[in-house]
Amino acid sequence: MKGKFVLTAAVPEKPERFEPQAHRYTDAELASLPPADTVAPAEDRVAQFRAQRELSLKIQKFLIEEGVAAWIEPSRAMMEPYSSSREAAAIGKGSASASPRRRS
Repeated sequence: MKGKFVLTAAVPEKPERFEPQAHRYTDAELASLPPADTVAPAEDRVAQFRAQRELSLKIQKFLIEEGVAAWIEPSRAMMEPYSSSREAAAIGKGSASASPRRRS
């Protein structure tokens, strides 16, 4: 892989939408909905973040050892179907991360 550009995630296909993306609930519809899920405890979120970060560091180390020219990942908006309008505006503008430099 020396000198190559590496893409680590496939860009998901997003089907064309012809229906509205939102629906305003009536008071009766809101009353009939179950209570919202609670947010995961902070410890769970931190553990998930640490595990993801550890995996990312292992991938970085491997790519550096292989001598890749660049590591390219799609932007968050590209990976989350029908994300918020701000993220949706970024669709098609993937982010590229240059391979990290080795520390001296």
